[in-house]
Amino acid sequence: MRIKLNAIAVIFVVSLMLSLSACGKKPITAEKYQKVMTDAGLTVEVGEDMQEGVESYYLASDLTRLSYLEFYESKDAAKEKFDDALKDMKDMEAEINASADGVAANFKVETSESSGVNKLTASMGSEDAGYGYDKVVIIQVDNMLILVHAFSEGEGGTKLVDDLVEKLGY
Repeated sequence: MRIKLNAIAVIFVVSLMLSLSACGKKPITAEKYQKVMTDAGLTVEVGEDMQEGVESYYLASDLTRLSYLEFYESKDAAKEKFDDALKDMKDMEAEINASADGVAANFKVETSESSGVNKLTASMGSEDAGYGYDKVVIIQVDNMLILVHAFSEGEGGTKLVDDLVEKLGY
């Protein structure tokens, strides 16, 4: 009887782990990306100048917002690009925050990972800095990389990034 209960417990745990791993986020489709961006008032273009390793590329922009969606040949290639962006942002954070102007700009980089989604958020700005506000979110899922960026004169303008990321499902 005890062996039977242990076997049932093992089967339950394995099935739970499999169902949890299946709950991971999937890459957004190019069609959904284009719809979200055009609904938000951005102009979407299909990229022609492909970087090495990029299978397809979409660019969306308006006067204060920029976004792109890239599909790489592999998950490893997309993760490498994400890691490069993270390193660049961390280097920029250290450099900017070491300067007198940078302290006022309050540059921050945060990362998170959950359900197979790697997310990098970088933001900068303050009333004292006088440069306006910038926010960038970079998301990597499987072989996909999305960047969403906004610049604004006021602090609330960068909320546009959060709104777009939410509409994209991340």
